[in-house]
Amino acid sequence: MRYFKVLLIVILFFLCMIFFVQNTKILTANLDLQFHLFNWSWFSTTVPIYIFILLFFVLGAIVSMLYFFMERIRLTKELKQCRSKIQSLEKELNSLRNMPLEQESSQPVEQQIQKSEE
Repeated sequence: MRYFKVLLIVILFFLCMIFFVQNTKILTANLDLQFHLFNWSWFSTTVPIYIFILLFFVLGAIVSMLYFFMERIRLTKELKQCRSKIQSLEKELNSLRNMPLEQESSQPVEQQIQKSEE
């Protein structure tokens, strides 16, 4: 499985490189962003488009990592609760196994079965 993941990463990298090489002219074009909200305005500096692509790729990776980290914490907590529940149920089962039967008989089990069949 580890080799499969590495292979997928290499293929993804290869496809990205082909994309960047084939679109060099467009991706190196400069871009000015602006944002107007009521009386407030914001203007970005002139930046090539590929910087925005890389920036948002990294931002997406960070958001995904945070999501999966939070999901792992939730699953770890749930696993801990399930293990404690299993442990308590096993203790209950062991205590029920060790309880004496209501009708204790000194006769062997085979004799009890024969009497019940008759």
